[in-house]
Amino acid sequence: MGITSSFVLLPFLGLLLPVFITQNFDSPMWLGICLSAFGGAATLGALLFKQLEHLFSRTTVYYSRFLLTALSIMTFSFVDTISGIIGLAIWAGLLLGADNPLEQTVLQEVVPKNIAGQVFTSSGAFRFVTGPIGLLLAGVLVESAGVQAVFVGAGALLLVAALILGCPSISYSSMSYTSAKGHCSCVGS
Repeated sequence: MGITSSFVLLPFLGLLLPVFITQNFDSPMWLGICLSAFGGAATLGALLFKQLEHLFSRTTVYYSRFLLTALSIMTFSFVDTISGIIGLAIWAGLLLGADNPLEQTVLQEVVPKNIAGQVFTSSGAFRFVTGPIGLLLAGVLVESAGVQAVFVGAGALLLVAALILGCPSISYSSMSYTSAKGHCSCVGS
């Protein structure tokens, strides 16, 4: 899921929002305010994650955030006021704030110590690779289909990934470590 979020979120923040705000509001100030609101809300979301963890399972928090974020990204294509855009940016940031703390916590608990370095390095490398690929693809799609269509497509990709990967039989909560075999295995529910 982290790879998909990098594929969608780097283009969202680095290309789609700047293009959208430039086309519709022609103001770098509004872009700065929007990105700052997203960043502040993401920080707050990371801090609030611990409270949510006491109320809901990690799986529920993890995948519901992506479902709601996908819907908010798709909604960007239908909102035409700057206050609406900033509100959606705050909502998306708040939802995504717990992404890294939650994913890293689960990985550290699930991944065997003898392969932890390989898993964390590979995970980081895939995230770093997918972001620029997403930017390139989003740039081509914005040129050909327009920014509103790419908002809908990016949100839909995140939505489908959350629905598929959120399936209980393949989610983080169903993973267990079998020390005798020395590997992680997925057990269906």
